Amino acid sequence: MIKPFLRYFFGALFILVLSKYEVFAGDTLKIMHYNTLNYGVSLPKNCPGLLTFKKHNYLRDILKYERPDVLGMVKLDSSMQFVGDTIIDKVLDSVCYHCYSHATLTNHTGYNKLDALFYRNDKLAFISTATTYAGDDSISDINLHKFYYKAPDLATTHDTQFINFIVIHLISGKTNGTIRANDILGVVKYLYKNDTILNNYIAMGDFNSQSSTEGDYQYLTAPSDTNFRFYDPIYQNKDWKKNELAYAKYLSQSTRIDTLNDCGSPGGLKDVYDHILVTRSIMLGLDSIKYIPNSYTVVGQDGKHINKSLIDTPLNTSVPPYILNDLYLMSNHLPVTVQLVIGKRSILNGIVSATYSSKSIKTHLSLSNQQLLIKLQNNDLLLDANAVVELWTVSGTKIFSVKTRISEINNYKLNSSTLKEGTYLLRIISERGISKTIKVVTAP
Repeated sequence: MIKPFLRYFFGALFILVLSKYEVFAGDTLKIMHYNTLNYGVSLPKNCPGLLTFKKHNYLRDILKYERPDVLGMVKLDSSMQFVGDTIIDKVLDSVCYHCYSHATLTNHTGYNKLDALFYRNDKLAFISTATTYAGDDSISDINLHKFYYKAPDLATTHDTQFINFIVIHLISGKTNGTIRANDILGVVKYLYKNDTILNNYIAMGDFNSQSSTEGDYQYLTAPSDTNFRFYDPIYQNKDWKKNELAYAKYLSQSTRIDTLNDCGSPGGLKDVYDHILVTRSIMLGLDSIKYIPNSYTVVGQDGKHINKSLIDTPLNTSVPPYILNDLYLMSNHLPVTVQLVIGKRSILNGIVSATYSSKSIKTHLSLSNQQLLIKLQNNDLLLDANAVVELWTVSGTKIFSVKTRISEINNYKLNSSTLKEGTYLLRIISERGISKTIKVVTAP
């Protein structure tokens, strides 16, 4: 029999744990990155096994098994029709009929392959695509895709979460580290110029980094300005090139030892080329979207095939046999997935969960004499001294960004005389990454 004081203790502990995680008891998003090895590319004479109709079948099986909500794919045929229509018609509609759409496709570099992002249109709404870097004609455009989550009560609360994806495929080769670093530096410069702090951002793709010390990886995971830092959920403070055993479950290339006739590089599973990186906001759940711990998975990787083919002994039982065969034949890379949980927000009522506690921040807005007046209550939860106030159009264009002190946001006046009549999004971001987004409607 539990003594009364112990019963009280465990009851209080249960309430504490519940209040800590209740805000993250909502929907989930599964994110997948996949280098699909020249999917749809016209058949080269030296690659007779690169047959698109077979790849349709392999990919269809894999996606039916994994069922991603967001799918980033690289090394696709450069035909807009193939990426925009054929993949959806031949593959994704079989996974979920008319559930998938794609973000805007671009090809400013003129490269003969495209990168693309597909998404479940019943869960996410597409806002915009921006090319962050297109200065290297040996790779596809590196694009930033912006979305908002279709919360079930969105129509009545106007309350939602925003999430951003950067899809990356860098040049391969041991001697091309400087080129890879320069390409990512271009992306970082774009982010520095166009944002103040990265909230819910995900960078994913085939980096082709030879080690964790390479410049492209370092620019993202160890920038001088920590507001622009991405985190690697699997990083174990070791160089994966020199510590294959530590990263055995995350090796993503190559699925085969010998050369197949599809132009995929052989050599067995020995490289960590494919990554999904997330910002601090997502790692800690600071802005209503949180990485689910230990959800980072390299599909088909059992950690027992270092320098071996995916289908070599010992028997790989991490996925069903037919999926293992599809992964082996589809590409020389394995797909990578993470899962996120969507938390609760209440923008309309001016309340947002700033921490795991039950406290909240209230923000009151009014538009008077063509000035936007902001008043904060309970701003003791924003422990930082500094903040940024931004105004955005609903299509994703930043109108302005003002740095200020949080103590000065109370009764802060933003001149809105130049704004046209319409709907805008006001965002207040603390230096710790806690943010609040409020819908603002201007009238003449």
